[in-house]
Amino acid sequence: TKVYPNGVRANNDVTFEVLPGEIHALVGENGAGKSTLMKILYGLEKPTTGQIIVRGKSVTLNNPQEAILLGIGMVAQLACLAAAVSYAFAGVFGRRFRSLGVSPLATATGQVMASSIMLFPVMLLVDKPWLLPTPSLQAVSAMVGLAALSTALAYVVFFRILSTAGATNLALVTFLIPVSAILLGVLLLGEVLLMRHLMGMSMIGIGLAAIDGRLWKRLSPAG
Repeated sequence: TKVYPNGVRANNDVTFEVLPGEIHALVGENGAGKSTLMKILYGLEKPTTGQIIVRGKSVTLNNPQEAILLGIGMVAQLACLAAAVSYAFAGVFGRRFRSLGVSPLATATGQVMASSIMLFPVMLLVDKPWLLPTPSLQAVSAMVGLAALSTALAYVVFFRILSTAGATNLALVTFLIPVSAILLGVLLLGEVLLMRHLMGMSMIGIGLAAIDGRLWKRLSPAG
């Protein structure tokens, strides 16, 4: 539990367990206490009541370094923002491959191979996979799907669109990510489609139409 001096109760009797080798994502609405909980687990804040138990022992975390030494890691929101900025830079930087005569397939292959070579020793050093439990068939299948479809094939499509439609139109695709996430959640996970979701998707559609401009030209009297 975390209660701030102004009386705001950010976390109320939060209890959960994380097993070795697991990776969790904390999801919730704004103001739900996600950041506060992660700051407590990462040594950035102290809980008002309660305790953190690591490998059967109660620990007090005074800073992120102590959390890291205990094997607790966190991907902060700033890192996610940096990833989005890198994606935008990649779209602008990647335009030059067309002028160099490099095909989208060759560009995607080179990027995936180079990143794999650079990250492989980092993975061995940080994750130490030989110490982790043997992954299940479901986990392996999910990893193969992410590698083949969401990474390799996705980069081929990415550079193909970049070479034909340009960086600006390529960046507009990112606006469709929340729309696809909402629809997939409704279709596959049984989530409820609320009015605010429909309003948000409508605003995205209006924004894309405004950026594209062709619809307004057709609707204008001069068109």
